[in-house]
Amino acid sequence: MPNQIPKRFVSQRKIMDVDVNTLWDLITRPGHLEDVHPYCSSNEVIKWSDKASTDVLVYSNGRTFVRNFEPWNFQKGYELWIGPENGAQHFVRWEIESIDNRSSLSITIHPSILNKWPLFITFIPFYFWIKPRLNAYLNAVLGGIYYYLENDLPVPRDRPKPHPWFS
Repeated sequence: MPNQIPKRFVSQRKIMDVDVNTLWDLITRPGHLEDVHPYCSSNEVIKWSDKASTDVLVYSNGRTFVRNFEPWNFQKGYELWIGPENGAQHFVRWEIESIDNRSSLSITIHPSILNKWPLFITFIPFYFWIKPRLNAYLNAVLGGIYYYLENDLPVPRDRPKPHPWFS
């Protein structure tokens, strides 16, 4: 597993109208992405525990990523590495915070797509190509979780709109 977290990142946060316990139970449930992720075709569990978890996420367009989780921080969040098997891995952090009877969920992605380039060269492609697409992706994923919690129904595919990398 990689140990160098990419310097550039994109982060989004959404307030959920549920308590931390309910949100935690959802985002740590095996295969939960099939219900909450608008670009998920399937989410197969390889192994699942708070110490060592691995699953496979197949996006709507057939792109397949393996997610390898670090040990979970109970009701606070978790970190994972995601990417194609034997390919470049992206670092992702999911963080939960309690806000009265509600909670917030933040997802931060450190994409590795430009890791081999000097940082100063990556400024323009990151801020004008990668960051807008990852912001749209994170908003859709957080919106899918919110949708599921509000409606108790799986999020419709490609909601709110198709994504150029995952649909």
